[in-house]
Amino acid sequence: MPLILSRAAAAKRNDIPGLDGLRALAAGIVVLSHMSNAKWLSLGGLSFAGWGKTGVFLFFFLSAFLLSRIQIGQGAGFWTPGGMAAYGLRRLARIVPLYLLYLTLALVTTWALQASGQRATAAFPFPLWWQEYLGHLALRDGKSVTWSVPVELKYYVLLPVVTLGFDLLRRLGLGVMVGIGLAGFGVLAVLSRDAAASNSVALWPYLCCFWAGSLAGVLSATAQASEVRPARGVAGGGMILGLILLVLTIPDLSDVLFGDAVTATLRVWLVPLASLCAGLLVLGLEHGPRPLCAVFEAPLMRAGGALSFGIYLWHMAVLDQIALRTDLTGGLAILALLAGTLALSLASYLAIEAPILRRSQRLAQHLTRARP
Repeated sequence: MPLILSRAAAAKRNDIPGLDGLRALAAGIVVLSHMSNAKWLSLGGLSFAGWGKTGVFLFFFLSAFLLSRIQIGQGAGFWTPGGMAAYGLRRLARIVPLYLLYLTLALVTTWALQASGQRATAAFPFPLWWQEYLGHLALRDGKSVTWSVPVELKYYVLLPVVTLGFDLLRRLGLGVMVGIGLAGFGVLAVLSRDAAASNSVALWPYLCCFWAGSLAGVLSATAQASEVRPARGVAGGGMILGLILLVLTIPDLSDVLFGDAVTATLRVWLVPLASLCAGLLVLGLEHGPRPLCAVFEAPLMRAGGALSFGIYLWHMAVLDQIALRTDLTGGLAILALLAGTLALSLASYLAIEAPILRRSQRLAQHLTRARP
């Protein structure tokens, strides 16, 4: 499996090439935030601390958008036994193998350090005991950056039903679907107030983000099937607005521009605000002018998107080890972090993610192959 598809190959599969770049941006936001938390990074006095949640919510939106878009494209074939089995297989193959390796490595290194009389706090990627390990596998626990994985896996179970609901509403009229979809988003946004204050493994605090992604995915599939496209200028303007709003979710920047009260309000409504940013960016990447999309479609950005899950998992483990075992700070610490993170992400992609995804895709194609 190539690290990235050519733009022509992506178009043939009805993919949106710039979404890989958006994944890279989401991962970069998380890394920037954690570097600032470690006091390694401050640009002109501007810290990115507290911005990482926005990146996670971009990931949530993108997952729901892409999967709902694919489900609508498959039509009734999605609901066959083979179609459902293929869906479950692909979702497990995308997340679970690397996640399981990550947790097992934490468990084994914790045990090894304890057995040798050393501090378990130095375990890689973090200290993890049997009870916590089982809690992670049961999707009840999350530690460090792993809190988001149970959230995403839980929505994989709910997503087909949500997308089906939107599809049924769409048959009553596109306006009906959009109206009910937006009303539901509003209700979920109110329920998710201040969800960014904690790292909960529960799904409901972030459901409005997934809901918005699924709604956008159904709208995208509808537009593609009907060959109705928004004007490039409108989509491009939405993309620019989305980028501006995304930057304004940097707490340090909003403090400088608007004061503490506005920043506190943004944090309370961060989940729906990040969903809005993601929706505008996706709209622009799918229908906007090429110059605006070019940055996200660049090979380096798309490669970062392919490695984004590994980057998300490994960067915090590398950061903790640098902080614990060395005296590096500032630029040298950042270089060590980036080198270690990219090396581990590329290695895990080539050794684990890509081979398993390739085999799962072949099996999924066999499961969904039409029978005579």
